[in-house]
Amino acid sequence: MNPMKPINAILAFSLVCLLSAGAGASPAPAAFAQPCCAIVSIDRVSGVVTAKYLKSGRTFTFGVDSRSLTQTLRVGQKVWVNAKTRQAGFTDAEPCCDIKGNVKLEYEPING
Repeated sequence: MNPMKPINAILAFSLVCLLSAGAGASPAPAAFAQPCCAIVSIDRVSGVVTAKYLKSGRTFTFGVDSRSLTQTLRVGQKVWVNAKTRQAGFTDAEPCCDIKGNVKLEYEPING
């Protein structure tokens, strides 16, 4: 018997276990594929943005730290929310801003 066969089998088994564990791991919570909200007001001096859920009309605020980003925002612009991480953003892939206060966030996208 080749002395390397047991070692190769152990290495292969370990690799399968590691890959399986990684596949089952929960990635960071993602935002919705569709925006749920829209901007209703922007305080460009403080960087505080108010948005509302399109389904319920409930509002919440979040802070935008980047002055250059704040200058590009407009009322009516769509907002994505990740209720688990309490972050908002302007794409589904890149939440940028922390939601302020203890407002109860909704988990349903507008198409949900």
